[in-house]
Parts: sequence; structure tokens; C-alpha cells
Amino acid sequence: MSKSFYYTLGIIALILGIITPITLRIYYPTPEKTITILQTTILPTPTTVTIDQGITRTITTEITVTSTPSPSMQIESCSIGQGAIATSTPYTIARKSEVLLEPLEGVQTFNNYDELISFLSRASNILNTYIPYGLPVLFAADVRVVPLSLPAPLPASAKVSGEVGSSRVSSTNIQVEGVDELDIVKTNGRIIAVASSNKVFIADVAGKRVASVIDIGNENIRGLFLVDNRLVVIAETSVVRPMAIALDVSRQMVIPSGISNTSILIYSIDDMYSPELLSKYSITGYVLSARAINSYVYIVTQLSLSRDQIIIPLVNGVPIPVKSIGIVDPLPNYYTNIMAINIESLNASTYSFLTGSSSWMYMSLERLYIAKGESYDIPRAYIEFFKIAIKYLPEDIAKEIGKALDEGNITRCYELFTKYVSSLDSEKRTELIKSLERELESIRFSQLTKFYVFNVDGIKIEYRGSFSVPGVLLDQFAMEELDGYFIVATTSTNMSIKMNIYEEPIITQVAKEAIVIECSRDICVTRTLTPSVAKEEKTRSGQINIYVYMAPVGETRNNVYTIRLKDLSIAGRLEGLAQGERIYAARLIKNTFFLVTFRQIDPLFAIDLTDPEQPKVLGYLKIPGFSEYLHPIDRDRLLGIGVENNGLKISLFDISDPTKMYVVSEIKIPDSWSPVFGDHHAFTIDPDYKTFYIPISWYYGGSGIIAIGYGGDMLKLKKILDHEDAVRVIYIGNETFTISPSSIKIFDTETLEEIGIIVLQ
Repeated sequence: MSKSFYYTLGIIALILGIITPITLRIYYPTPEKTITILQTTILPTPTTVTIDQGITRTITTEITVTSTPSPSMQIESCSIGQGAIATSTPYTIARKSEVLLEPLEGVQTFNNYDELISFLSRASNILNTYIPYGLPVLFAADVRVVPLSLPAPLPASAKVSGEVGSSRVSSTNIQVEGVDELDIVKTNGRIIAVASSNKVFIADVAGKRVASVIDIGNENIRGLFLVDNRLVVIAETSVVRPMAIALDVSRQMVIPSGISNTSILIYSIDDMYSPELLSKYSITGYVLSARAINSYVYIVTQLSLSRDQIIIPLVNGVPIPVKSIGIVDPLPNYYTNIMAINIESLNASTYSFLTGSSSWMYMSLERLYIAKGESYDIPRAYIEFFKIAIKYLPEDIAKEIGKALDEGNITRCYELFTKYVSSLDSEKRTELIKSLERELESIRFSQLTKFYVFNVDGIKIEYRGSFSVPGVLLDQFAMEELDGYFIVATTSTNMSIKMNIYEEPIITQVAKEAIVIECSRDICVTRTLTPSVAKEEKTRSGQINIYVYMAPVGETRNNVYTIRLKDLSIAGRLEGLAQGERIYAARLIKNTFFLVTFRQIDPLFAIDLTDPEQPKVLGYLKIPGFSEYLHPIDRDRLLGIGVENNGLKISLFDISDPTKMYVVSEIKIPDSWSPVFGDHHAFTIDPDYKTFYIPISWYYGGSGIIAIGYGGDMLKLKKILDHEDAVRVIYIGNETFTISPSSIKIFDTETLEEIGIIVLQ
């Protein structure tokens, strides 16, 4: 991407005579003396805005830059002439490092934007279809699918960071060793960074006070990474007004209002009292998930395709080139964007893929997986229905419907089919419908999960391919890599196509006598008339409408599949576990995969993966309730955190012999709930003190942190740490910190007595 492209791209809305608040986002790719508007809301006239270095001031028309811009610049307001001032939120200008937008390899892309528009138009046709009785409905994918928590994890062990103030520092509870996960609290032993709404509070651990506060304006922070003294803030905001994209194409492309935009801000906290913004990146879409490996951060965003507008994701205000947009799903309804950033050099790359809506992400040190549930929604049900129906239709009608299917015009298919069925007499219509119902009843469709696989090497992302397995995922812990294989556990249900027929009642026009009353003064005369009814208007035939949908057939089943990574094929399978139940928790420990299923009782399965191509059940244990999260204590003990009788239940399992597992100890706390059920980052374990911490709240009121000891094969409630709304716990040295959105409380790790508080303000 040439630098001139960045300079020449300037989007300025033209609305004459209207004074409207504006938002300026001013970026520049190199430290030269020209600053160009890349994104703005309404300005009444074409305007170029340049500003002096390091000065917060009111801008009138045009000012020249007198020296190299600095990261501390802010725009306070902008005069638009005639005495009117359009204000904007003070906006810190960060230096923008170049984002590589290289062509994708090994995947189909586009030659130009017109090709992309044609492809997206077909996808839009499929997203716009019919619901029963001929009422148009938009089956768009703008409903955001969000996991209950950002990714899912493993034990938090004591680690030594590069420059920490103590040798004992907890880390975020993660799934894969060496792969950090996005969270709202991070520490390196020297500072504690806490994300709360649109602010990041940086607390000085030694000084026991807030060192500084980072305010990012109107964006909502999704989470943080902290690598040595580099702080990464990932935030979202929504586009308030539609923004046109300046491209020379046959159809206008826009970013509609309401679309999410993700910002990635990188700060140096060498001086915790004065964080320095080093760089800021932006990419269209909401955050699906993010990971960090050493100095590399990987962010995955998703952007739904619009039902009536052609959109394209932007990176730092620049449209992603068509050669960087890959087609990996024949029926996409989302862009999946992957940005990789080296937070040391500040170099970055971005790739975009046309996919379905994804729900989960898994990452190892070398590969990234994005999981998409392929459920049969209503548009897909109609597509499959028409594929079957054309076999029973006259050749000319079948040909027209087949053509409309190829174009993705499901609405046209519906119109052609219902028109033909409505034209049939009652006997032929009934015969056709019964034939269709018989064939539909004999066909079963499986719920599938599709995995997109990417090789990762620094900021280079390569699309490897995809594979699908029957069933749907619970969460990220149902996925793991193991010695050249990918392990996945699913819950599956067979589906069949059902159809309901609705016939509008036949309306008959019956000639009736009309009464006319004629009055003159006080005398009235009543007359009756019989209006004529045209013969062809006396009746009209009833219109047939068809409602097509997918319905589950039979009981649920639970399965484990192993995928050979060298060719992405299914190498082994174990199907039909615990029929009628579904998976609630999963965890891989060495070569044993533990699964919890539930309907009435809680079976804990141990599955042997010593030979990944021949998975087998070693044993199972049935106990009341169910576990939502599994956490290994050591190679012989497994912790289960879940629910029994509407309260928190914590179980310690002996798994030393997976064929004879049993419960060693358990704790039950009635009428309580914990965020650990949906967010594993809320769980903290301190192996040195054989204590783990869980946020808890009671249905009748009150919340805090429970500290549970697990020494000597005995679970024991050591103490309830009093801290309302606390959601995280970390430890540094001999101090334990509980964190809520408004404060950090400090406890002595040995005695668990409160010894201090840091108010976040």
C-alpha cells in the first residue's frame, strides 16, 4: 500500500448550512508535516484541518503544521465559520505505524471491488428472504453472537515477569501455556492495570495508590494485555452516522451507523505515572476474541454483512484491499478480520475472510482456530427445501427456481413455488405436498461446527484450510491441540425440514341489497337496490403460503473427534456419549480428556487419547448437579466448579485412576452464583498457599470473594473476603489483591486480613 494512498484518502461529509457536532479522527502514517482527515462526521464545507505541534486549540479553517506532530496533540474544537463552533471530544493524536495489507495466498480472493460487490450482492439476496404467509423478513446476521466470556483458560501459576517487583506474581487464568488471553485486569508485579468502562486505572503496587488514569473517551474497553512495560488496550465503539467509502466502483460502499469499530492502543508504562501512547490502530467490527504470544498480539473482529448496503471493513480508515479479502465460506454473512501487531516494533498486518458468524477462538503457539456453528437457520432451511422441491415441479418452473437458487434469490424461489402450488386444484396440491413431506421426513441434517484454521508466524497470517465436525461447541475448553492432532468435543442433534401450509380463505363476493334513504324536509323514503357484481369478481382463489423450518429429531448425543493436523481430516471419533444430555464442561489433562454432561445427574467422563485415532472411554462418575468449569490441581486431582440445587458447588475429584474416579471432598453454598460459571478468568489459584479464589454473590444480596483451601485432600472455606462487586483476584509477593470496578483491596496472603485499599478514581 503506497503512502500516497493514505494521504489522498480524506472523507469529508458535505451538509450545507447545518451546524452539527463533529468528531475528528486524525491519523498520519509517517511523521511528516501534513495531517489528513481520514474519518469525520459532518462538516458543512470541504475542509482540510492541520494543526501546530503540541497545541490544544480552537481551529479555524486551515492552519499549517510548523513542525513534526507529537503524540500529545489534542483537538478541542473546530470553528466552521460564521461564528459557529462545532465541538468535539478532545482526541489525542497517536502516531500510526504502517499496517501491512498484503495479498492472501492459498485462498480465493477478488480481482477488483466490483467483483466483491457482485459476490456480496448475492449473499445479501440470501439474507433477504420470506417468512410464512408471504410476509417479507430480513434474516440478516447482524445479531451479535457473543460468548458468555472472552475465550476460556487454565491454571494461573506463579510466574516471574521481566521487570517485576516480586518473584511471586499471578497471571491470567489461561488455557494454553504461553498464549495469554484478553482480560480486564493485568499485572506485572510492578503495576496493576484495571479496565473499567472507558478508563484504565494504573495502580502503583509499591506505593499503594493510583499512579495514572487512561481515559479513551467514548469507547468501551473490552480488555487488556500487559507485556513487560507495554500495555495494550482493546476497545469498541459504534459508528454514529453512516460513512461513505470513497472508491471508484459501480455501487456505493458504506459503513452503516451502528456498526462496531475496534481500537487497539499501545502504551509505554516505563513511567507508570505518565503513560505514553505509542500507537493506535483501528479496524471495523466487534471483538470476537484476542490472544498474545510474547510481543505479538492477535485480535479477531467480526463485521456482519448488511442486508441492504454493501460494506467493506476499514483498517486505520483505509478500505482493506480486495486481494486481502479471502472467500472461505460459500454462504457468508460476516467478515472475520484478523489483525496481528508486534507491540515492540509497532508493525502490524491485517487480513479479512468472508465467513459465517463465529462464536469461539482457540490459539496454540503456531495456529489459530475460529469455530463457527453451522446450524440450519431459516434461509438455509428454505434453500434445502427448494433443492428437493424442484424434483416434483414442471420443467419450466423447476428451471426458474434453480436459476433463482444459483443467484441466491430465495424470495424469488418462494414466489415461483407458491404461485405454482396455488394454481393447482385441491387433489393435485394435496398429492404434491404429501410427496414433499414424505421425502423431507426421510432426510436428516446434522448440526455442524466448522473450523477455520490459520498458521501464525509473527505478524504473518496464512489461511491453512477448514474442516467440519458434527455437533456444536460448548466453549473454548472443548478444543485442544495434542501431538499433531486437534481434539474437539461437541453435542449434536439431528435436524429435519418441516413445512406448514397455510391457505388464505377463499373470499366470495355475494350480491346484497343496498338500502338508500332519501329525505326531503320531514318526509323520508327508503329504497332498496341490488348492485351488480362482475362474474369474474365474485370469487378469487386462495393463496398458498408455506412456512419452512428446521426441527430437532431424536435425542442429543455427545461426541469427541480428533483431527489430523497435517491434512485437516477426521482421524478418530467417539460418538453417542450420554444420549439425551449435553456437554457442560471439558478439560484436557495430558492424554486424558475429561467431559461433564448433564440432564439430571452429572456424569464425569474420562476419555483416553493416548492413541488419538482410537479415543476410548476409560471411566465415568455420576454425581448430583453439574460442573461448569474444570481446573486441574495436579496430575491426580481435578477441581469442578458448578451448580447443585440452585447454589454453588465445588468438588475435588481423585483422577489418579481414570477408571475409578471418585469425589474426595466438596463444598456447597446454597442460593449463590459465581461469574466463574461463564468466565474462567474470574478463577485464581495460588499453589504456594494451596488456596483458590472465586468471586461469589448471593441471590438474597451481598457479594465478595471466597478463599478455599485444598491441602490434604480437603476443601475448606478459609474466609470470605469482604469486597462488594469484586470480580478478580491476583497475588504479588505475600499480598493478595481483590479487584472491583471501583477499588482494589489488599489482604495479607497468610492471614487473609485486610491491610489496605486503593480507590479507583
